[in-house]
Formats: sequence, C-alpha cells, structure tokens
Amino acid sequence: MKKFLSLFLAFSMIFGLAACGGQETVDKMDEQQTEEIPETEYGENGEVLVNSASKKVHKIGVLVYSNTDEEVLGFREYLEGYVEKCFNNVDFVYSDSITSAEECMNFLATAAEEGIEGIMSFNSYDLKAEVDFCAENEMYFIIASGTVADDSFAQVEDNPYFLGEVGPGKEIEYQAGVNMANHFATEHPDEHEYFILSGGAGMGNEMHHLRTVGILDALQKAYGVQFEESSEDIAMSSEP
Repeated sequence: MKKFLSLFLAFSMIFGLAACGGQETVDKMDEQQTEEIPETEYGENGEVLVNSASKKVHKIGVLVYSNTDEEVLGFREYLEGYVEKCFNNVDFVYSDSITSAEECMNFLATAAEEGIEGIMSFNSYDLKAEVDFCAENEMYFIIASGTVADDSFAQVEDNPYFLGEVGPGKEIEYQAGVNMANHFATEHPDEHEYFILSGGAGMGNEMHHLRTVGILDALQKAYGVQFEESSEDIAMSSEP
C-alpha cells in the first residue's frame, strides 16, 4: 500500500504538486495486503506470454469537504478516471461532504471497518487525532491538497502512518496572496475598496489563512496604511 501511495505522489508532482514527507516502510502491511505475483514470461519479440497474477485491490478512502466543489471534482476525475485505470488494483472510496470533526472521525471509523488501507484527506479538523486513529487501525494518512500549520505538522511528523502533505508550503501560499493584492493595486491604482474572501481561514484552513494574511499585508504596504487590527487577527476572524 505504501509503495502505491509513493507512486501516486510521483504522478502528482508531474501535475505541479510538491510532495512533502514520507516515513519508513511498514513491511508487515505489504505482506498482509498483496498476493505474491508469479514471474512474467516473455516471447522472442518481448510480448507477454504468461501473466495470470491476480492482485488484491487496495482501497483508499478520500475525505472531502464537499462533493460538488470544483477542486474536489477535478481530483476525483483524475483519481477515478486516470489513476484507477493505470494501476488497475486500486479503488477510491469517497466520503460524503465532511463539515465537522465528528463527521470526519465517523468516516475514519467506517473506513477502518471496511478494510480501507489509506486515507487521502482534503479536510482536516484535528490532524493529530485523525492520524493517531489511522495508526491504531493501520491505515496510512496523507493531506492530499493544502498546507498544514507547523505546530500541527510537528505533532504527527514522526508517526510512520503519516505520509505528509501535498502542497506548496507556507512561504508560497503567503506569496500567492501578496502577488494577487499587488496585481490589483498596480492595475487599478484608483480603486481603494476591496472585498476579500478569507475562505476557511477562520476555521483553521492554513492555505486560506496564509493567503489572506498575504493580501492584507500587501494592501497596507501598497497604499501606505495601517489597519487597526493585525493582518493575522483579521484573517482568523469568522466575522465580516
């Protein structure tokens, strides 16, 4: 299973995703989950003569925040329409739209009962609790898209069942917000009013948080102003 997820990360990097993390191999899992594959025989021209090996299907749970979001739909098309066909021995099992920590843990519990071997998470509420639960049930866990706060990452980075995150990192997330704000300030110098969507920043989404802080910092610098509250406090607020 871990070998498969490593290959999946390699495919992800082709599409511009930067993979971080990865731990030592757990050999016991491979022994339990896959059947021994007989050696393939080839003809004089390299054609396959015998390859009757049957591989066990690996089930991977995909934890999502919405089943109708464009990002989720794009990844689903890639995973089910491309990865499943390439490997031919993997089945992605999607959650319903997860909107709370309780729903998240319920999905993980169901996944463990159904023999799912790994979780690709697009929405994390308590990373340590989620990874700890997966480790107890011998399920691997990876943040499939996004950036994790340093303190949260540090709590799970040594867990062999945590495979890390697939995301650009905090510096690039912050700079994305800065670049966006600078673009509008430069292209529309006479416009002084902005409507900023902070997304899930106030709910702990680190990517949204960092980008919002970047936007606020850049606008203050561009217009030579200082907000009454810090960029950090404004970005983390759940109030307009």
